Amino acid sequence: MTQQAASTSWAYPKVDRRCRPRWQTDLPARLFARAAASGCRVRDISQGGARVVTEARVDEDEIVVLELDEIDPLAARVVHLSDGTVGLMFLYDRDQRRQVVDWITPKLTG
Repeated sequence: MTQQAASTSWAYPKVDRRCRPRWQTDLPARLFARAAASGCRVRDISQGGARVVTEARVDEDEIVVLELDEIDPLAARVVHLSDGTVGLMFLYDRDQRRQVVDWITPKLTG
């Protein structure tokens, strides 16, 4: 690979593959992983998942629980890790999805 090709391969912007709108926020929350609770900050959240900043030690594909003050605890799979930021994909049933949708929708449209 030439140096030119190597440098231009990084020039492409990242594509946001999420299919649901995200709500940018800075909410305090708790992340339960490996039978321990850690404080975290929710930086964005959608119907399908969240991005949190935490010092908790987690691994990709680990199942964790995110606890926010206003809704029931949400089970999630760790899908991304980067410098203290954890990407979560929610794992929930229809009733929990409705609760999240009802909680987020006014924030996205308001």
